[in-house]
Amino acid sequence: MNNFNIIQTKLEQFIRKYYTNELIKGAILFFSIGLLYLIITLLIEYFLWLNSGLRTVLFWLFIAVEVGLFIKFIALPLAKLFKLQKGINYKQASAIIGNHFPEVNDKLLNVLQLKETNDHSELLLASIDQKAEELSPIPFNFAINFKHNTKYLKYAVIPIAILLISFVLGKNNWFTDSYKRVVNYQTAYEPPAPFSFFVINESLQTEENKTFRLFVQTEGDVVPDDAQINFNQQSYFLQQRQPGTFEYVFEQPKQDITFNLSANGVNSKPYTLRVVEVPTLLNFQMVLNYPNYTNKPNEVLKGIGNAVVPQGTQITWQLNTKATDHVDLISKDTLAFSTEEKGVFKASKRVYNNLDYNISTSNKNLKNYENLAYSISVIKDQYPELKIESKTDSLDQQTLYFKGQVSDDYGLSKLQLVYYPSENETNKLVKNIPISSSNFDEFLTAFPNNLEIEAGIPYELYFEVFDNDAVNKNKSTKSSVFTYRKRTKDEEEQKQLNEQNETIKDLNKSLENFKKQEEQLKEISNTQKEKSELNYNDKKKLENFLKRQKQQEDMMKQFNKKLQNNLEEFQKENQKEDPFKEKLQERLKENEKQLKKDEKLLEELEKLKEKFKKEEFTEKLDNLAKQAKNQKRSMEQLLELTKRYYVSKKMEKISNELDKLAKEQDKLANENPEKNTKEKQDELNKKFEDIQKQLEDLEKENKQLKSPMDIPRNKNAEENIIKEQQEASEDLEQKEQSTDEKQKQDKQNSAKQKQKNAAQKMKQMSMSMQMQM
Repeated sequence: MNNFNIIQTKLEQFIRKYYTNELIKGAILFFSIGLLYLIITLLIEYFLWLNSGLRTVLFWLFIAVEVGLFIKFIALPLAKLFKLQKGINYKQASAIIGNHFPEVNDKLLNVLQLKETNDHSELLLASIDQKAEELSPIPFNFAINFKHNTKYLKYAVIPIAILLISFVLGKNNWFTDSYKRVVNYQTAYEPPAPFSFFVINESLQTEENKTFRLFVQTEGDVVPDDAQINFNQQSYFLQQRQPGTFEYVFEQPKQDITFNLSANGVNSKPYTLRVVEVPTLLNFQMVLNYPNYTNKPNEVLKGIGNAVVPQGTQITWQLNTKATDHVDLISKDTLAFSTEEKGVFKASKRVYNNLDYNISTSNKNLKNYENLAYSISVIKDQYPELKIESKTDSLDQQTLYFKGQVSDDYGLSKLQLVYYPSENETNKLVKNIPISSSNFDEFLTAFPNNLEIEAGIPYELYFEVFDNDAVNKNKSTKSSVFTYRKRTKDEEEQKQLNEQNETIKDLNKSLENFKKQEEQLKEISNTQKEKSELNYNDKKKLENFLKRQKQQEDMMKQFNKKLQNNLEEFQKENQKEDPFKEKLQERLKENEKQLKKDEKLLEELEKLKEKFKKEEFTEKLDNLAKQAKNQKRSMEQLLELTKRYYVSKKMEKISNELDKLAKEQDKLANENPEKNTKEKQDELNKKFEDIQKQLEDLEKENKQLKSPMDIPRNKNAEENIIKEQQEASEDLEQKEQSTDEKQKQDKQNSAKQKQKNAAQKMKQMSMSMQMQM
């Protein structure tokens, strides 16, 4: 029985392989026949362009055929393979095996038949087992060969070839269009148009308010003569460029446009022209915040980006936009606008130089779309202007008067006078001069006025005016530099003495003129006594005399006033009583009174010369002659007194200079060797020589006095001083040239002793002169 069970197992395996083979064959045939039937169905529909009813029949017929093929070739083999339906039995299988294996022939069938008998004798069972054992080595499965199914693949070649040919020929629509119509059998379809529309633009997208040209081309058996475009419930004709090619212009579209094309009853599918919103600048304004120094009110400019502004102006741009995500101010330094609400942008910038800039708007679709160019012209604040005139006081020659004008384009902040020693510019001092803050002012000032400056040191001074330009830290303009030197006390006294000397010379000349006038007066007086009436020439002489006499009187007034001013200023700080000075001032006052009398008398004579009343005129001339004599005598006395005052004060000045020089000489002698030099000694030598010249001039002036004063002068002492000073210079020179320390010390000591001797003798000369005064 074991051998028979093996036979049964092998039969079961054979049956499974048999139906597996049937399934493979059925799949090939189902694919080939089904695909071929599908192609035939689609081609029928394509070429016949069936109506909805026939397409319904065709569709369901196709479904029935395909289902029948599926049941026959796929479903039944699967059911028999999985024993869902009865298939072949062992006997049918043994017949198929017997046909394949001749050696099996009917043996397998006999075994199966013997097994089915009701006789189960041992002899029968032994016979079955023997025959089963003989069949056990035979591989029943080999009776089925899967490769035999390849012969059915030729049926699949036909539909595949048809599809490939249609693909190569570009006729895919034979099947795609038909398939769509067959599947949608309930939908009504029109037969294909004789031509089709094609939009040949690369993109159906444009920018808002920008002209867009639509290019359309038709393809097919028929070329239409004209075509229309339909949108917004309106139809427009396209412009034909050439047969089959059309154009239409969308003028500044603002939103998306859906359109279709039509011609000869043929309509295209709907198209949409997408309109991209552009970033647009609706309006803007510039807020100009002017610098405080300009005193200009802030200003708002609307709709314009160009402006002319003062330097340092703060400009704020305020923009209102549409469809804008970002705004830039593009210049050398790009400035991004900020936004706090949709569509509103702001940016600020302080400008110091000319600014050429562009305002650029952007959004997610378009970058830097709108690029508007503008220019800001910056007017730089000008430097303040300063005009100044200077004059020197005609009396003391020690005061500088300044008259000036200051101006600026916007306003002034301050004016200052800067002065400093000429040799030390770093030691600058400043005096503020009050001015208005307007853009123009005038000023008057004097120097040194009440400023404390050191006498004898040259100063330089200038004026500097500042504007109110805080942006540039108050620009300034300087005037030209003026020089000034305040005279020392000695120089001032010398100047006043020189003025006295000049006055004396002028008085001498006036006295000579006075004598001439006196002679002419005598001649006129004699003439009018001899004649009862003056002729034309006599009157002319009288007129000339009175004129010259008037000039003489005016000149005397000037001399008198000038000498009075000189006496008042001379040694003004000296509080000691000076009887000589007081006496001279009294005489000047008397002389002034006398001049007034003479002036009155001249006026009377001027009136009488026309009427010429002899007795009265003679009396006035006699009075004038008497006054002239008195005036001459007074003038001679005043001149002598002035000369004596001048000589005494000059002697006093020389005495003081000698005393001062003696102190300088003694100080130099006591200096350390490094500072006690030949150069410094030579300077003192020169000063003493100048004093000697002054003494010689003093002697000459003293001799001109009617009663010369006693001027103590010891020429031997002077010669000794010169000798001592000269020898001291020589010793100092030898000291500087010597390399021997002992010799240097000896020469230093020698020079020191001679310097002290010279100082002592100068001191004695000074004391001698002071005792005489």
